Amino acid sequence: MDLRYVGFGMSFPKPTFFIPTLAVVLWVLYRFWRSKRRARTTVTATVPQTLAVPLDPTPDSPIQFGYKNSWLAIQAPTTEAVAEAAGISDLKPTNWRTGILAASESGVFLTPPVSGWVLIVGYSLPDLDPDRRDDWESLLRPLAARFRQVCYFGTQRVVGYNAWAKFADGQLVRALAYVGERGEILVNEGTPTPEEITLNHKFSSLPPGPLEGSEDDYPPTPDEEDVLDMAAAWSVSTRELPDLAPNPSSGWVSRKWPVA
Repeated sequence: MDLRYVGFGMSFPKPTFFIPTLAVVLWVLYRFWRSKRRARTTVTATVPQTLAVPLDPTPDSPIQFGYKNSWLAIQAPTTEAVAEAAGISDLKPTNWRTGILAASESGVFLTPPVSGWVLIVGYSLPDLDPDRRDDWESLLRPLAARFRQVCYFGTQRVVGYNAWAKFADGQLVRALAYVGERGEILVNEGTPTPEEITLNHKFSSLPPGPLEGSEDDYPPTPDEEDVLDMAAAWSVSTRELPDLAPNPSSGWVSRKWPVA
């Protein structure tokens, strides 16, 4: 069979295999792009812009928080003791209103003690993600070595990131993290605590890794309300802060911590 044709006075091979070959190349490029896009997907959807909120040290009432945020809860007598253990030295006095605003930028807000717990609130805290595990542990382990109980909580509605973890007597006893955008259990370590069992979490036994099937077939997964429930069960409820500490108070902001 003649596989050549004539055009513009020249003879060329007929493009019998050109179209399927191009389709294969495009498919391979698409899969490569998808894999790179997935690899670059981070838990935190956006990086907040630093606006340098003016800090007001005038004591005020606590403010509810928890959605689209991350925070640590440390069972400690004073904020100063927590700052010393964490290695935070650039403290600026601020009240709850401007402290929470500053925590949505770079840096963190250290609250005064509430029901025996000091909270470190900050969008910039590293996620409980295998890719950032070293950064995450470098922040929590010095605190866990000093204080009996240290907890981590994180939510990010845009990508569906929800996580919690607990250190007791210096040891990591429980850690669970999920990101809905990838349909993936990032971390599931330790035995479910009595509080998780009481809350009837049906996802406690899910193994780390992508969930099987389509999104419609997924089993129950952690959501942001679960994170706030765990904070209330393990430490202090961020939903009820105004009732737990009704008297005006103030805390501290660090704009340089964490450095990770």
